[in-house]
Amino acid sequence: MIASAELRQWLDSSSAQKMTGRRTVQLAQAWEASSAVLALRAALAECPETIAAVREALADTLADTGWVAGLLAMLRRELAVDAFVQLPFRPMPNAIGDGLLLLTHPLANVSLVVVDAARLAEKKRLGGHGKSIRFSGRCMVGSVVRGSATIRRYAGDAPGLDWRAAEAPPCRIGGTECWEVGTVFTIDGRSEAYSFLEASPDFVFVQCEIVCEAAPLSIEYDAETCRLLGASTTDAQASRAMMMLSCLATLGLSDPETAFDRGLESRYFHVRWHAMREYLAIRPALAWDAMARMAADDPHPDIRSAAARAMAGRTNEGPAPCHA
Repeated sequence: MIASAELRQWLDSSSAQKMTGRRTVQLAQAWEASSAVLALRAALAECPETIAAVREALADTLADTGWVAGLLAMLRRELAVDAFVQLPFRPMPNAIGDGLLLLTHPLANVSLVVVDAARLAEKKRLGGHGKSIRFSGRCMVGSVVRGSATIRRYAGDAPGLDWRAAEAPPCRIGGTECWEVGTVFTIDGRSEAYSFLEASPDFVFVQCEIVCEAAPLSIEYDAETCRLLGASTTDAQASRAMMMLSCLATLGLSDPETAFDRGLESRYFHVRWHAMREYLAIRPALAWDAMARMAADDPHPDIRSAAARAMAGRTNEGPAPCHA
């Protein structure tokens, strides 16, 4: 990297870097103390954990997005004073634009999203190969701040705890809509998805992802055939649990059996099977007993079937000798 004269001067000055650090903290504090954030946190503070209640709590934030102009003005002022100030927002890049995560809350995450018309056009030029339609599993409400766009909706069956890939039908192509300044929209990611067909060069919208009452899975379909591509968990705790179990198995830590027991009792079928696989690798003597119970009693038919096949393929002869 070739540093500019301004950057070299900043890198050589510890006092300038400390000042930038203080300004970064002050900027984060100013945003948290802004009327927009205070009003939103107050609205969510006593909100019931339902999609309908959270949507109502977000209504004022979406109906009047004048606070976005105030936020951008504040950022411009700070960057004019110190170009090295770090914005107190997590970047959210995607294939056709960029976003900033403005606020997190146990009930909702609020972001500001910008669609890059040039990147969208390039993606359209490349055609449908490799593209997918993702049903996020969570309800999203939003409001257009600037520009306009045409979107296409898709519909699908909401996945439950008994979801089966073998029985998942293709998603269905829906109609198109024009979103323009002032449009407030809802995409119920449990059974709905959308894609951009075209957008003006300056299309900006506020996106509020509602965390509660989510589907257990996010589902992805091929954009051309609408057929199932895959699924992933929407539950952060479930994701962390699977990662922790993999780490325990990789490190060879066989003592914390309680962690595996909890995984085997998870309400999510994918967590139960993941726990079983890792348990089998680290404590096979105990895991086979659990596998037998899973084959007989697991509430999900695919898990019972997989466990039964594993039991049927088990031998007492140990691994085959290697003749390499």
